[in-house]
Amino acid sequence: MSTPAHHDHITLTDALISKVYTDYHSRLCLYAAVFVTDHTVSEDLIQDCFEKLLQQKNSLRIRTSLPVYLYSMVRNRCLNHLRSQKKIAPEDIYTISADQNALQAMIEAETYYHLHCSLQSLPEKSGEVIRMVYLDQQSHEQAAQSLKVTPSTVRNHKARALSLLRQKFQVLSHLKFF
Repeated sequence: MSTPAHHDHITLTDALISKVYTDYHSRLCLYAAVFVTDHTVSEDLIQDCFEKLLQQKNSLRIRTSLPVYLYSMVRNRCLNHLRSQKKIAPEDIYTISADQNALQAMIEAETYYHLHCSLQSLPEKSGEVIRMVYLDQQSHEQAAQSLKVTPSTVRNHKARALSLLRQKFQVLSHLKFF
C-alpha cells in the first residue's frame, strides 16, 4: 500500500495510519528535534500526533498531501509544547514556525530517509562496503581485512555502490517528495 501523496481529500483508516506511522515516524522525530531537543519528549509529541489522527480519522478532512499535513501537525504540536513549557513567548511562535531551520530539517529528514532506503537496496557486499568506508570510516584496507577480500575488491564494490546511488538520487531529484 502506498501513502497517498495528493488527493481532493484523504480518507484515513487504521491501516493507513499504521502504514504512515511506520513510514514517517523516524523522519518526524528528526524534524521534531529542531524544536524540542529532548528525544523522549519529541517521541511523545509524535505519538500524540498519531493518537490524534486515530481519534479524528472519521471526521478529519486532509486537503493537502499527507506528508505535508504530518509535518505541519508535528510542528504545531512542538510549538504548543514549547509555549506550554514557557520556553517561547507567544509572539515568537510565527518566527520559529517560519524559520528556515524548520524547512531545512524537513528536507534533511526526507533526504536521510531516502538515503537509508537507497543504502538498503544496494547489493549486499556493496552496501556493506559503503557502510564500512563511509559510516564506520574504515580505510579500504581495514574494510578488506574485515570482509576477507583485497582492497581492490573493496574499491570495486565502493565504485559500484556509488554509481548505483548516483543513479537513484538522480531519479529522486526529479520526484516531488510532497
